[in-house]
Amino acid sequence: MAVPPTLQGFFHGNGDLHDGEHQVLPNRKFGRFANLPWTSATPVMNPSFLFLRKALPLTDHIFLLHSCNGLLLFGHLPNAYYNTTELNLSFIVCNPAMEQWVAVPGCGCIDDELSFILLNMQISLLFDPAVSSHFHLVLFWDNVDVGGIGTATIHTYSSKAGAWSHSDTDWSEEEKHGPWEGWRVRQMVSENSILCGRALVNGLLYMILGNNMILQIDEQGKTRRIIPAPKVRVDAANYVVFVGQSQGLLHCIVEQGHEVVPSLLAIDGSRVRRRRWRSRGLSVWVLQDSDTQEWIFKHRMSTLQLFGKRSCRRRDGYHVVTMHPDCNLIYFIRHRDAQMISYDIDRHEVHALQYFEDDYGPITPSNTITLIPYVPYLSELFVGVLGGHK
Repeated sequence: MAVPPTLQGFFHGNGDLHDGEHQVLPNRKFGRFANLPWTSATPVMNPSFLFLRKALPLTDHIFLLHSCNGLLLFGHLPNAYYNTTELNLSFIVCNPAMEQWVAVPGCGCIDDELSFILLNMQISLLFDPAVSSHFHLVLFWDNVDVGGIGTATIHTYSSKAGAWSHSDTDWSEEEKHGPWEGWRVRQMVSENSILCGRALVNGLLYMILGNNMILQIDEQGKTRRIIPAPKVRVDAANYVVFVGQSQGLLHCIVEQGHEVVPSLLAIDGSRVRRRRWRSRGLSVWVLQDSDTQEWIFKHRMSTLQLFGKRSCRRRDGYHVVTMHPDCNLIYFIRHRDAQMISYDIDRHEVHALQYFEDDYGPITPSNTITLIPYVPYLSELFVGVLGGHK
């Protein structure tokens, strides 16, 4: 009996869209794939995406946005090198293991500079082969007014229908849309307004809102629930740093800690106060039942053990890349030297993996790195789908 494919590695690239003063296209760097140590040195797909490069004109530009159960989502900019002022963002979904792909038109509602689009757009690919051979895209677009108030409009795409659906309405009307949609109108400069992270579990999309709320969203973009994050400690700040699917269940990783303001002696003899983050560790929780919203504690780990003393002083000294879909392994990137590490929950072991510093340098707010996990899907897809290619 054949063993089903599992996590093979990570596509990686740099997310910088500026060269100092001017907007530039995202890097079109094919072949940047990091294999996990225990997988085959030859991946089950060709990371150069030669089948896409042959099919698209040389003037087109594509860049990787998301992955889900073996499919990859690319942003697609037709004729981008000759026309950088009027960029018409569309998409491509492909199965690199089978060299199949399908073009997805733009939603028709986004018209702005590319850097602004990628800042205000959250798009997720939803694909569960156990449920259907079709995929969905769920796109949130934040319209921000002069006062910094953002209103998220929803745009969803179904490969079965081959068309976008739009919901551009007043989400503040709770009596009309229900109690869960009010989050779409929010103050964008607030830390509690940030929408990030994503996981697909049982056909539902989970995303982090702010520091301690998790949204449950269906394939039509409707909010089913807003789930409070686990309350780890009442005497410390709790920040959700990751949500992901592992072994069929939603996992949540929370960092606990607090800021301290020590008084330091400056060169001139004066006293200077600097804020420092003091971490109390990370904890892993599992959502056993989304209806009861019951979180089950799974494990606690020390940031000192994971990242060393220097990286414990800042809450932004690392980020969680993913959790292994089939076992209790967590993958992190340590920012100061761009090193990937893994942590084995069962054995309480830390393993150093690949360095990305030679490619990208240390990770900072202005120098980010995108790592997208890849699990092959070894079946024919897009058969009969409008616009499907092989």
